[in-house]
Amino acid sequence: MAYLSAFLKRRNFEVYTAKFLSDATTIVKCTRPCLAICGSTTQASSVAFEKFRQADPRMQVLLLPADFHAAEASQAGMDLLDRIQRLLSTQE
Repeated sequence: MAYLSAFLKRRNFEVYTAKFLSDATTIVKCTRPCLAICGSTTQASSVAFEKFRQADPRMQVLLLPADFHAAEASQAGMDLLDRIQRLLSTQE
């Protein structure tokens, strides 16, 4: 995830990270982001994930594919950037 954070910061995104969904929920409530990017294991607890989503119902959630960490870094980054831009363009 360090690569993902650095990749997005270099493209002028404001990036916050959290290891635990409860911490991410607090960050969402405080910062009201347009978009949250979640790892594939985020949905392991459906109750916690739903609470996270309800922290800001307007926020888009992008789930990373399970093999994201194993994909070729530059191509995975560009694919992710494309997905982000498409999601954010629907909010305008």
